[in-house]
Amino acid sequence: MFLKTAKLCIKKSTGCMIYMLNDYDYIVITDHGYINGGLAKVVVSQILELSIGRNKKILLVTGSKKLAPELSNNNVDHLVIGKGDYLTRSNSVDGALNGIFDLSVALKLRKILKACITDDTKVLVHGWSKSLSPSIFLSLRSYTDRTFYWNHDYFMHCPNGGFFDYKIKKSCKESAVSFRCLVRNCDSRSYLIKVWRILRFFAFRLARGKCSEIAVTNASLNVINEFSYFESISVINNPIDLIKKDRIHSEKNDYVVVVGRPSPEKGVAELLELLSKIDFRRKIVVIGAEESDFGNKKLQNLNLECCGWLGRHDVEKIMAKARYLFFPSLWYETQGLVVTEAIAMGVPVICANVNCGMEALGKYKAGMLYDPYELDSLSETIKLFESNDNVKSCSERGYRLYWSMPENINRHVDQVVKICQ
Repeated sequence: MFLKTAKLCIKKSTGCMIYMLNDYDYIVITDHGYINGGLAKVVVSQILELSIGRNKKILLVTGSKKLAPELSNNNVDHLVIGKGDYLTRSNSVDGALNGIFDLSVALKLRKILKACITDDTKVLVHGWSKSLSPSIFLSLRSYTDRTFYWNHDYFMHCPNGGFFDYKIKKSCKESAVSFRCLVRNCDSRSYLIKVWRILRFFAFRLARGKCSEIAVTNASLNVINEFSYFESISVINNPIDLIKKDRIHSEKNDYVVVVGRPSPEKGVAELLELLSKIDFRRKIVVIGAEESDFGNKKLQNLNLECCGWLGRHDVEKIMAKARYLFFPSLWYETQGLVVTEAIAMGVPVICANVNCGMEALGKYKAGMLYDPYELDSLSETIKLFESNDNVKSCSERGYRLYWSMPENINRHVDQVVKICQ
């Protein structure tokens, strides 16, 4: 057991815990300490700005060992309290049970918090569903006045994390763990996994205290409030990692870009099928999927190029020649960073009217909405963007409005610091 006067530090070469005085300004808790998606990218950017830009001392607590190289600086200590993602462990039974409630994780976190928290320390929780489990909230109950949880997804409000029915590929309107929710087979894998998620959700509700929540858009806050209202939710937009360059002259470009992995909730396959039905003639560049992902779809009449996942430099090269971007996601999302990123480059967006990417379109007036389940809606929207004048108008307006107040990491961390005061 740690002494109350001791502070915990991590010897980075061995990962061993040693005792020494070390006051932390922020303790950041999340599943992964390396960039493997949008959530982790936000976490890494936030820690870098706090530790280097603001000279704050950070303790990063994760459920997996891998650490982003850029986080190896003198103001960041890293401690691993988990054994990696639950659903990919070799012992699936052990992974499933610990995913519902991992007592070992709870006890380790409890010791860390007792040893490291001072009167001024704030706790920022970004993710727990992959490798930490709801057990962390039991350890955090004594520190609810200083704990802030980011809703990068909806796992605090929905068992499957998305208010999305993967079987019918539409958003779900049921209240979490209501009778209709319990009997609905909405999981992407099977109803057995749905039962597991329900058990985990009950464990979460029993463990959680009244920590303050952060939504990343007003649109995602509206989704949360529709199903499970909480008064203590603030909004902090995720940072956009872009350097200002000249506007992309989209009106002079020919091909269009689609971004999204080939999973049901992202709506990429459904969009391509609709485009095939209306005999869409422009070249379509798909970032995030391979052609083999659509092997059983009738897309032969489309001029399709699939690139898989690309690095930032390659994405920017493709976007520089894009006329507009499709964002076809069928689930609510929480923000849809790619929408704002495209607008900031000067690329207009055609966005499905069921996801939170709509907020950026409304804010920057740089695109059009369509109904992803209606062929005519998509067709009419595309016709409007055949006009160079319409494309240019959206491109110029969005670019100007975004850069008048960019959503960069400095602004993001300013909001974090303000809310944590």
